Amino acid sequence: MAVATITPEHVREALRAVSYAHPSRGGVLRDLDVITIGLRHAGLADTAASRAWLLGRCLERLVAREREHARARIGIGSVSESEPPGPIGVTALPPISQGCSSSPDTTAALDQLASDFRNGDFELEAWALLHFRYFALARPTLCVVATELGVTYRTLARRLKRGHRQLAAVLLEEELKASHLLAVRPGAPPRDRVTVRRAVASSEPTQPDRPLDAVARSLLEAVTTDDVVASLSLHEAGELARRQAEDLTEYRLGRVAEWSQRRYHLDERFVSLSMQLDRCPGAGGDVDSGRPAAERFTNLGDAIAAVTEPAVVVLGPPGSGKSTLLRHHELQLALDGLRGLADAVTFLVSLDGHGDSDQTD
Repeated sequence: MAVATITPEHVREALRAVSYAHPSRGGVLRDLDVITIGLRHAGLADTAASRAWLLGRCLERLVAREREHARARIGIGSVSESEPPGPIGVTALPPISQGCSSSPDTTAALDQLASDFRNGDFELEAWALLHFRYFALARPTLCVVATELGVTYRTLARRLKRGHRQLAAVLLEEELKASHLLAVRPGAPPRDRVTVRRAVASSEPTQPDRPLDAVARSLLEAVTTDDVVASLSLHEAGELARRQAEDLTEYRLGRVAEWSQRRYHLDERFVSLSMQLDRCPGAGGDVDSGRPAAERFTNLGDAIAAVTEPAVVVLGPPGSGKSTLLRHHELQLALDGLRGLADAVTFLVSLDGHGDSDQTD
């Protein structure tokens, strides 16, 4: 969680990205824990595109929900459309599209906005204007809206700015709840409780890096304690992965930091591959071992455990997942080693430039 990024300015940036159909420009808010929770509930892969899309849906539902609450607070009922059921950011909503300012949708939306403005409640006016400005099917300019409502452009600008502040405050509350949920997931696999934040632009606020020993301690605690999470910056993860290890614990922590970086996305990219174990003639003898000529596995560790030969070669065409398979295996062994479940130590060495690198890893 990076609560420092939840500012009215970043909220405005994300809303404009959604409004103008540029969800990929959602900025730093895409990495919020509330988006992580939504992706897990929806069963979606954790990618930049899915985070940007879900951020838009999350903001839309928050604005709609808070507008309903504001209307109910002053006793004027609720708008006709109801909030879809389910956790914030989960239910798929209709895509946002630009429309013509003279369409019936615009007239109805303007009538609803005028009704909300007649009550003289600044909070409701801010929520209603946010909804109209960024999520209505058709959106005339603020000058046109000001004329229709009989108010000045400056008044609308102030309400819009207030709306950005209100939404940032509500989003912060949702983020704190989401972070708590992520931090108390008993029994969750360790790799699900270790995250590496993406790199940020120089104009975006950043959290200062911690001393490397403190990063290592937090990562070890998350790996070995089921109700703890660790969030590392990209720089922290890189430094920990490159640090010269003084013992096996430090080495394994470096492997976890390396393969937990977002550019690898092992959990999203890895699938259980069907592996066929073939034994070369004369390497132990299939008949003597009593095993069939080929065995199938969905886990590389199981395949390695099933053979007694000192060497195993992973074969497959380019792009079939050989490198990903090996990285995933090293990550899992490092996690198991830190938890006292395995003694094996791995050293992943690239063989690019040595022989036929398209066929072997």
